[in-house]
Amino acid sequence: RHRHVQIPHLQMAFTEGGGRGAAQRPKTGAGGVQVPRVGWWVVILYGLTMTAAVGYRWEGSGDLPLFATCDRVASTAAWAATGRPGTGPAAARAVFAAAVAAHAAEAAYAAATIASATSTHCTNAEAAAWVLQTFVLGYPSLRLLLLLQRRKQHLP
Repeated sequence: RHRHVQIPHLQMAFTEGGGRGAAQRPKTGAGGVQVPRVGWWVVILYGLTMTAAVGYRWEGSGDLPLFATCDRVASTAAWAATGRPGTGPAAARAVFAAAVAAHAAEAAYAAATIASATSTHCTNAEAAAWVLQTFVLGYPSLRLLLLLQRRKQHLP
């Protein structure tokens, strides 16, 4: 069903007929920074927003779509984990803090990768864009950066 096509120093899997699942290159933003697909932005930003809204009970957060569902999920998961009802907001705050810490660690790793890689050839503005994008999105951005670095290392 899938066949692999060798492109110089890059291997991509294509689906027969080029339909759904066909390999596509990520979009390149200003200055050569590759931008993950919009779906990543929507899912990650909405997930972070909902986790914070459930955890910190922002005024008006009950009007957000799916707030009640996320609140019930957090409360049920926290009750199952601790055996105490009503600990959902505290659990959501802990998940939010862990997510922010993970994104910060990924952004620091991206900064270290850019600083140590002579093959990346990023300007200061591009490096800042990669680090900021990785802080916001985490893994999808870091994965693109590491793939780009690997590709540039193998080019003549």
